[in-house]
Amino acid sequence: MAVLDELNVDTTPLATGNFSRIFAAVTTTTSPPTPRAVKFVDATTEAALDHMLNEVSILAAVAHPNVITILAHGYHGNEYYVAVMPRVGQENATLFDAIVAWQTRCAWSLTVVEGHQKKYLRQLLEAVCYLHSVGVSHRDLKPDNVLLDARGRVTLIDFGFALKDADPSKPAKQWRRIGTIHYVAPDVIRDVGYLGAQADMWSLGVILYTMLTGHPAFPNDLTTVMDYHKQIGEAQKRGRSAVDTICSFYNVQPPSGVEKDLVDKLLSFEPSARITAAAALQHPWLIPPAPMAYRSLVAAQHSETITFRSLSCAAAPATDDDLTDDDDEADEAELEKHGWRRIAGPMMPPLERRNACADLSAPLSVAAAAAAEVEVG
Repeated sequence: MAVLDELNVDTTPLATGNFSRIFAAVTTTTSPPTPRAVKFVDATTEAALDHMLNEVSILAAVAHPNVITILAHGYHGNEYYVAVMPRVGQENATLFDAIVAWQTRCAWSLTVVEGHQKKYLRQLLEAVCYLHSVGVSHRDLKPDNVLLDARGRVTLIDFGFALKDADPSKPAKQWRRIGTIHYVAPDVIRDVGYLGAQADMWSLGVILYTMLTGHPAFPNDLTTVMDYHKQIGEAQKRGRSAVDTICSFYNVQPPSGVEKDLVDKLLSFEPSARITAAAALQHPWLIPPAPMAYRSLVAAQHSETITFRSLSCAAAPATDDDLTDDDDEADEAELEKHGWRRIAGPMMPPLERRNACADLSAPLSVAAAAAAEVEVG
């Protein structure tokens, strides 16, 4: 296991918080050096340290290809550090970055991004399914906590709010109202007690809705969010889709395919009726896996032509040869077999597109200062 002395840590942080700093680092004992990230928190601040130690204890107990890997941790002077892989930085973006990029770089089209949506969600569900099977609930699932590398591989990060049940077969009801307002489940906000796994599935539904529509499902205002949740619950009792209800709040065109059914199953107001991660992985929208595809975008005033470079199927790993531009026509022919097509379409004005996703990155309404821990209410 790597130790801090075996890492060359940059002097300029990638990100800073009230009581934490994240630095890029590389190993000094491997050839070539391997990228890492190191997070330091103020060990003299009890809440910040507790937050970090909770994350360390959870990550030390789990291991999954789509969950961030902890490499080393310990005290360093008056700080506590954690070294992880992969690192946040130039090599990785977040799912939030991807959603904003889709909105700001191309005409929003389900045809364009469907393969990406399926690929990202499937990996997320595989990670969450594993976590739930070992009794871990994340409790802060959101696009900002999902890393994407250059090949579209997903890594779930930030387990500071996570909780592990002593007996995975007997999850305990939780009462602490923790989460990010845009993604938190109604049963968490209503202070009626909740199961972390069920709350996670609601958050995944909000993430999928955002990927499908390009719009946030809920604003950054607790009172409004609670009202919207109530309307969704009342509408579901009358047999109306959660997706249709949310889209009516913003006059957004709802998705109409089988993916809408999956969002509705995730966004059930009644927690016990929400689909589980294991069942969601078997949903028709996710079977068979979508083709992996990369696209190049050529902008011309207010329209763009979209071309694809096929990577055959999601089950096949990408290689350097897959990422070349030597035969676009053959690539497009292969993609057409999977229902993909080249399109050109009008773009939304840039300012409107940025505003459409602005709430996703807005500051949280209530935060515990030391650990950036949010308790809703």
